[in-house]
Amino acid sequence: MMMTILSDFPVRLPKHRDLLTLPHNGQEHPCAKKIIMGAAVLSGNHLRVKDFYQKRQTLSSSHGDLELGSNMTWRGNDGIFGVYKGKLIPLLRLKLK
Repeated sequence: MMMTILSDFPVRLPKHRDLLTLPHNGQEHPCAKKIIMGAAVLSGNHLRVKDFYQKRQTLSSSHGDLELGSNMTWRGNDGIFGVYKGKLIPLLRLKLK
């Protein structure tokens, strides 16, 4: 369902000890080092969603090619968030200033 209302590129959040904390004491969450987190801009405005997907690259693959093993894959600094209606959705790395 998330792919149907995506209106901008999703980003991979950097690993940082303050990014995922326990609400009751503010300490680092025990799973923080194992979890890969991302963020996405979603919209209920179908025109924004349509505009986003119209600008995306169409996935090119041949019959018999292997499908992606999971929803998200990491290659180099960026990755692939997924494919929706034949459009490739890249996953960008969040750049901190």
